[in-house]
Amino acid sequence: MKPTVNYSLYLVTSSTQIAPGSSLEKQVEEGIIGGVTLVQLREKDISTKLFLERAKSVLNICRKHGVPLLINDRIDIALAIGAEGVHIGQDDMDCKTARKILGEDSIIGVSTNNIHEVDCAAADGADYVGIGSIYDTNTKNVKERIIGITGLREILEHMSKMPRQLNSVAIAGLNSSNIQRVIYLSEVNGKRIDGIALVSAIMSSTTPLETAKHLRHLIVSPPCFAQIHSKISSSSELVAKVGPLFAKTKDYTPLIHHLTNGVAKNFSANVTLAVNASPTMGESKEEVADFAKFAGSLVLNIGTLQVRETLIYASQIYNSLNRPVVLDPVGVGATKFRTDAISTLLNHAYFDIIKGNEGEIMSIAGEEGIMRGVDSVSQHTLTSRVSAVQRLAVERRCVVAMSGQTDIVSDGKTTYIINNGTSLLGKITASGCSLGSVMGVAVSLIPEDKLLAAVSATLLYNIAGELAVLEEKPATSHAVQGPGTFLPVFIDKLYFLVNQCINGDYNWLNRALIQKV
Repeated sequence: MKPTVNYSLYLVTSSTQIAPGSSLEKQVEEGIIGGVTLVQLREKDISTKLFLERAKSVLNICRKHGVPLLINDRIDIALAIGAEGVHIGQDDMDCKTARKILGEDSIIGVSTNNIHEVDCAAADGADYVGIGSIYDTNTKNVKERIIGITGLREILEHMSKMPRQLNSVAIAGLNSSNIQRVIYLSEVNGKRIDGIALVSAIMSSTTPLETAKHLRHLIVSPPCFAQIHSKISSSSELVAKVGPLFAKTKDYTPLIHHLTNGVAKNFSANVTLAVNASPTMGESKEEVADFAKFAGSLVLNIGTLQVRETLIYASQIYNSLNRPVVLDPVGVGATKFRTDAISTLLNHAYFDIIKGNEGEIMSIAGEEGIMRGVDSVSQHTLTSRVSAVQRLAVERRCVVAMSGQTDIVSDGKTTYIINNGTSLLGKITASGCSLGSVMGVAVSLIPEDKLLAAVSATLLYNIAGELAVLEEKPATSHAVQGPGTFLPVFIDKLYFLVNQCINGDYNWLNRALIQKV
């Protein structure tokens, strides 16, 4: 009878990575006591005799604790000791032949890297697939097979529709810093990765029992940044909450940490100050952890790409502290360099709000968009834009905001379209970047409702722009004549509206042109 397998914490052994002073048997047993649910014995460069001896030893430990043992590649070893099954790679014996030899009661897993390999494994009778490599790893050379969270999600989406359901484990480059993010962001159509396969995280640990216990906890627990959908049921209810939201700045002045481009720094800093928050533009990797302790949010803007490692590191630090991160993917789709950079960021961090123009959002959503430098050229219907925003919000489990003549904001469950604003916002440098700053402020004030935060920021920003255009000089002529005169009046209006909120005056929100889709 085929054994029941819990794939959640899957230990793959490596004799070359054993912690100093320990042994293979000790690492495996303490790992099992700590929470390992399945063990794969992997030995690549030892004799058959020594492999057989180790397999018998590890099998005794697994049987003692009721945990299944799989043998990597060596079907003869698995048969000789009576192991529960095998795991085979793409260059090993094919799954169909292995099934004939081992019989129907054995567990067989197959390493896969793409949908075609998954389909073949299913057709050949595999019980589960190992999907990867998710990230790079020192265990072996996998650079040509890295798929990231995006690739894992695509495979799981395909698997969710397969007539024969397979179990799955993610493998390569996984550890306590990223497994929750991988599990959370790869889930699709109710299909979730069944387990996480780890090597060095446990084999190299000097405290394998405690390490396994911590890893198991992470695997079965949602990440601290897991999305909570807005409970607001209507646009009128939402608008009623915008004024009180910004009134909170009377008692709390959030620090907004910007990693942004040089063109936007001055404007974004002034906009942040105008809405009664405090900006910092610290770019050094060495400062990130210190800023994250105090900052209300991180606003990450790739208008001028800094070192990717710093952007990833900063995002992960804020994720770990459950502090919101706003991503502005400036110019994505315009060049391969920017597109690759955003792909890397999305595969290594979680973003609470993704804010961009039509071309940027459509590009990330996998739709064709026209980018001209960092500007977007509108070419999609409102219906197709709404669909793309909603789909991206579902895929990335976050809030997505598409700016433009009509703004679209969605958390994947609820969507709003906003028709406030002025064309002059598109005539000043970094207006979109600075909208990200206001979103960073708003989500700092209400991190439990990121949809409300993004919509509130959009309304404040756009209505301030409208009112700036209407501003008149004492002699009754308009103060704003064009982009040059618009900019200072716009900042004044942001300041004025937030202070109206602090004083309990929310009448400016009567201008809100917002509709729930």
